[in-house]
Amino acid sequence: MSTEADWLSLKPAKKKRKKRKVSVEAAKKLPHEHKRAKAMVKSLNGNSRMWLCDGEYVYFRPTRVVNGEKVTVANPTTLERHKRYLSEGQYTYVETQDDVEIYKVEASSPFARKGMYLGELSDADVRRQAMLNACKRDWIAYTDCLEEMSGRLKARYDPGMAARVYNDYLQYIDILIGMRGGPVAAERAAGLAGVRKRRGVGAGRLILLPPGMSS
Repeated sequence: MSTEADWLSLKPAKKKRKKRKVSVEAAKKLPHEHKRAKAMVKSLNGNSRMWLCDGEYVYFRPTRVVNGEKVTVANPTTLERHKRYLSEGQYTYVETQDDVEIYKVEASSPFARKGMYLGELSDADVRRQAMLNACKRDWIAYTDCLEEMSGRLKARYDPGMAARVYNDYLQYIDILIGMRGGPVAAERAAGLAGVRKRRGVGAGRLILLPPGMSS
């Protein structure tokens, strides 16, 4: 029993030791796993990410537990594309961690690239990488940067505001590319469309850019 003297003591009270939660090790550790998986953390951009590719691995969250039941949350288009990519051999299953399925991207896939984990970059760094990769004419990385930028904005804003902010970012990137003597808008649009076509998701420019905006 504590006394009044104990209550008035300036010494800090002893903290109760909490039991450590048992952590389950994943069956397979990926290189730079924390950097890669950061973008799949549910609170990162407001909404949960359903599908993400870092150039070497694909992360797919098809279901979620709601009120104790597992329900499909991936939209039909994303689910259909994912199944098509699997049937085409674009990537192969590795394992499932929590509610995220992990797949290894094949070297021949139009999603394949190395050395840049967009999920760990700030918005400014993503824009800078878009500019740098456009100047390098690395159209796969350029496309991934624009899609990352678009996905973040869609998760934060309503569609109208997201389109306006995205349009502003594209104009800023266009100025930076021009200052470096990089490819003109028509060449970038062709590179972007080529990657999107290889991935089977449309012409690219009309999908990624706000209405009336050329890449």
